[in-house]
Amino acid sequence: MILGVLMATAIIGVNAMSGSDTMSVVPTSASAARVGGDDGAHVGLGAPVAAAAAAACKAAATAATAASLVYFASHSGTYPTTWADLTASSSFALPDHVAINPTNPAELDGTGWKLNMSGRGTSAPAFACA
Repeated sequence: MILGVLMATAIIGVNAMSGSDTMSVVPTSASAARVGGDDGAHVGLGAPVAAAAAAACKAAATAATAASLVYFASHSGTYPTTWADLTASSSFALPDHVAINPTNPAELDGTGWKLNMSGRGTSAPAFACA
């Protein structure tokens, strides 16, 4: 039963953040700082976008931690060492607009964030947002 709860938590956590790696913000006042050209297409939204990226990365790290426990329980006491390990085991589903870095299989790339997995399979992996 615990395994089922952990797996559901990991999948729900990742699916819940599938739309949160980007953010639409509409300025509510005329004082919003414009950045870029004269066409007005870009509005200074660095802090809210960075906060959304940080939240998406943290949510992915939380879901990955739960998914790694599911992986451990179903793989004879070994932990995942790459994102492919977690996604292939169906304990972690990649949200939209998130991909495994093809040159670094321990790095997950989202919009404005990266999540690195470290560990050798003998202990629980650590997840660090960058």
